[in-house]
Amino acid sequence: MKQVRDTILENPCKSSLPLRVALAKALADMKIGSIHDAALLITDGGMMAPMATIENCQTAKVALEELGNEALNEKLKWVKQTNERYPLGLKADNNLK
Repeated sequence: MKQVRDTILENPCKSSLPLRVALAKALADMKIGSIHDAALLITDGGMMAPMATIENCQTAKVALEELGNEALNEKLKWVKQTNERYPLGLKADNNLK
């Protein structure tokens, strides 16, 4: 799995945000690596990934929340990145806090 994670982080534009979220959840569920490493799959380059829509960013935020306190810093980083990318979209969706 380390090779998969490294490949995704080295080529952020080749793996969609939904794929990153699914892999992060799978790594956490299977207890492969650390929760922090799983969270990094979403946050490192996730905004540059294909399909980084406001809806998928919200899904990613929820996934980071589900990873628990070990992913709190990454969740906060993700919310900041999402707010910067979609400042107008957040007026309609106040769930990104």
